[in-house]
Amino acid sequence: MPQTLYDKIWNEHMVHQQADGTTLLYVDRHLIHEVTSPQAFEGLRLAKRKVRKPNLTLAVADHNVPTTNRSKGIEDQESKVQIETLEKKSATEFAATVTAKVGPVKAKFAGQVTLSDLDRPRGYRITGEGQGGVAGFAKGTCLVTLAGSEGKTELSYEAEAQVGGKLAQIGSRMVAGVARKMADEFFGAFAEQIGSGATCTGEVVASNQLVNDREKTDKSNKY
Repeated sequence: MPQTLYDKIWNEHMVHQQADGTTLLYVDRHLIHEVTSPQAFEGLRLAKRKVRKPNLTLAVADHNVPTTNRSKGIEDQESKVQIETLEKKSATEFAATVTAKVGPVKAKFAGQVTLSDLDRPRGYRITGEGQGGVAGFAKGTCLVTLAGSEGKTELSYEAEAQVGGKLAQIGSRMVAGVARKMADEFFGAFAEQIGSGATCTGEVVASNQLVNDREKTDKSNKY
């Protein structure tokens, strides 16, 4: 009996069908978003079950992303929480996507950021790594130290960036410049969040797999 394309896909994914037509299907590509998906994952947590094949699940934040004035961020708090929940893997793990340009190479890196060596309230370590396709990979670690001084907060950090693939052909000097710029932006935003009186000082080290030299630069910012 001839079948439509729909019938073929349905039958190939059928696991079980009851007499009344109710069918259990095998989903081999699971697309989820930030609005209703969290409820499903909460159900899995309560049942103490895990996603069977995470590599076949694709999550996209598309319902609550602003279409205008994105530089202002998400003003609606409920929408903001939904997107942050989708991107947050655990209390110390976060999904991250960063677009960076190093010399002539521009790429989007998809990966994750992890917090470790937590020593509240004195400091912690930030580790980020991502793949940029043909551009190669990027990995960075940052040891953050917090200290109180005369009623103010002093933040110091030691950061190291490493790249591989096509990016590694550019040289550590340019890689260090980009890493330094990203660190400035990150901790500048941090200083704005905690208010005036914060002092940030840091050191950035860059290396790659093709160039043996290492460039160490000191950078101090006061906010």
